[in-house]
Amino acid sequence: MEVVVPAVRRADSRQGTAQRYTTALLNGLPARFTTAVGACDRCDEGTAETVTALEAHPALRALPVISRDGRTLERQTTPRPRRAS
Repeated sequence: MEVVVPAVRRADSRQGTAQRYTTALLNGLPARFTTAVGACDRCDEGTAETVTALEAHPALRALPVISRDGRTLERQTTPRPRRAS
């Protein structure tokens, strides 16, 4: 399994949240605004907890961190276990 972690600056994350909220309102869709604490602090904590759990998962083979422009900033890989002969 390979899981991609997006590397997004807090300011960009908050701007994206505000844009999705505004777009939903303009399109007559239900919208919920997320506070700065909810959008950033909790997400940072949740992302860190998720990455830690993924690192310990036996099926994980790669965990790349990707920037907004698509560059790989970091790529953690784990070796495949050897089969018993």
